[in-house]
Formats: sequence, structure tokens, C-alpha cells
Amino acid sequence: DGSVTWLANREALKRTVIAHRSRNYWHDWERISIPALLVRGGTSGELRPAVSDRMRSRNPRVGFRQFEGVGHNIPLLAPGRLAATLSEFWPSVERSGAQGMGG
Repeated sequence: DGSVTWLANREALKRTVIAHRSRNYWHDWERISIPALLVRGGTSGELRPAVSDRMRSRNPRVGFRQFEGVGHNIPLLAPGRLAATLSEFWPSVERSGAQGMGG
């Protein structure tokens, strides 16, 4: 019906975020070589511009889109825009010869 709701336990999600923030992911980030897209909400306080700039410089293979006027939780705040962006991204991956890589 077009509505969106959480299917996960919110407390479990909070604990997951806390655990993930305690780990250094730069080595993993730099090794991403499959087609990937980093989507940042332009008003996100979680993924600050300096960090997303650093992510882009440390792995330029990962595509980047920024949604101006959108906060951090893009699937909840702009699901239609995210769906359109991904619908545009995946066919470009297939055209570039990266078929069979999870898409």
C-alpha cells in the first residue's frame, strides 16, 4: 500500500550502530572493487561532508550521489528518490560489463 514500517527491533538496531561505530572500516572500504554506490543525505549529521569526501578519495571506484535536503536515513526519508537512483545505477553497472556481480 506504499507505507513504510520498521521490521527490526529498534533497540537491536541501536546496539548494532554502537558496535559498528567502534570499528575502523577504512581497510575494508578501500578494498571495495565491485560496483557500489555511496548515497549521502545532504543534511546528515551522521555522515558528515568531510568523511564522505575522505571516503570518495580513499576509494574512487565507489560511485557517489548526494540527496540535498535529506537527512541520514535515506530509505525512510526519501524512498522514492533512492529507488529511482538505484534503478538508474544498476543498469549502468550492467552496461559497463559488471554483470553477475550481485545485481
